[in-house]
Amino acid sequence: RTLGQLRADAAAALLTGRADEADPSLVPAPETLAALAEVQVVVDADTLAGAGTVPGHIPGTGPVDAAHTREIASKAPWRRLLADPGTGALRSVGTTTYPPEQENHRGDGGADRLRRLRSAPAEPPPPAGAGYRPGDRLRRHVQTRDATCIGPACHHSARGTQLDHTLEYDPAHGRLTTADNLGSPCQRVHNAKTHGGWTLQQPSPGTFVWTSPTGRVYRRRARPLVPGRRERRGSDTGDDEPASPA
Repeated sequence: RTLGQLRADAAAALLTGRADEADPSLVPAPETLAALAEVQVVVDADTLAGAGTVPGHIPGTGPVDAAHTREIASKAPWRRLLADPGTGALRSVGTTTYPPEQENHRGDGGADRLRRLRSAPAEPPPPAGAGYRPGDRLRRHVQTRDATCIGPACHHSARGTQLDHTLEYDPAHGRLTTADNLGSPCQRVHNAKTHGGWTLQQPSPGTFVWTSPTGRVYRRRARPLVPGRRERRGSDTGDDEPASPA
């Protein structure tokens, strides 16, 4: 078969989940497919424990119902995210991951993994970058916090956006590579800020105030990690503990 025909076979197999009976190798095993991409699903810790019904959330995409979220979580590593109890906005992203292998052998449905995640000490926000470019930890924190492009009317996922300094990087005047001086604009929004006359302020981490060339002001507020959690648990005084199966 020609290269074009083989490509068509592979595309059809991936889209339908079915391979030609003569060559079943055209459909990669689930383990192989899982290694090709990462999908982040943010879920409330109570939902993971089976005590909550708040849906999980794919940042920049939308909700996933609680039952399917728990099914995904049972097969994926977790990372702890701490949220502000009042706004639901991100406080910190854990550096430790919790793989599923042990619980699969133990058969406890992830209860021990959830206990370890909840009992872990809270990690502080990432420190300032050593130079102009942010490190991996700082990048993950900012993109997780923003979830989508920070533009006034843009909702592209923050994954793949261009991290940009809110105020131009200038160590001599205290403008550093920090979480409260970084945002996640897509290329179009980044160009509008750099070349199009738009100005940007970040009065608090994750809250962005844009001013257009005509003087109109647009505000983008920090988004809750799990939309719906704030409405259901707004009176809580303790820290929320979303987990992020990846």
